[in-house]
Amino acid sequence: MNPNEILNEVLKLTAVQKCLDDIRSYDESTYQHSCRVGILSLWLGTNKGLDTLMLIDLCIAGLLHDYGKIKIPIEIINKPSKLTDEEYEIVKRHPLEGSITLQKYGFDANVIRAVAEHHEGSKTRGYPFAIDIEHLFVLSRIIEVADMFDAMYNKRCYRPTVIPNEEIFHELSSDEKTDNTIVNALKNLKF
Repeated sequence: MNPNEILNEVLKLTAVQKCLDDIRSYDESTYQHSCRVGILSLWLGTNKGLDTLMLIDLCIAGLLHDYGKIKIPIEIINKPSKLTDEEYEIVKRHPLEGSITLQKYGFDANVIRAVAEHHEGSKTRGYPFAIDIEHLFVLSRIIEVADMFDAMYNKRCYRPTVIPNEEIFHELSSDEKTDNTIVNALKNLKF
């Protein structure tokens, strides 16, 4: 299956539709971000040579990576200024919250793991488990890069300007928590 066929099949899944509807009802910008991360993750996974079953799981996990945010007060998610330490600790719960809920909905173990680990990588900054990059599941590493890229590439409530591509790639490449083979594949994508 090609990436377009995979995306179309994933979007037909009732459980995926329900979760995306939940995200959209919660917050339109989180929904749009989730869609972009799902599509970008699928492209990066295809570029990495993942097989069809892994690409399906990657697409689902990319689309639903922020599902746990629906359990976070919207005032925190859409706060236009820097989060307090307490607010940041609340936000850091979303990968685990999402993975627990998606597990209850019967999603595949690969999806659950990728959602749980999508903010991991660095001992000092990764959460919720502080897993080192070399121990991260490949789907988690892909979603992490796609998520970070999209967060910088598009306007956010706390940052109303777009960051230039050169700065984004410099930050991604110099960040110890990213997989540079994935960052390099992303550089080859035309924006």
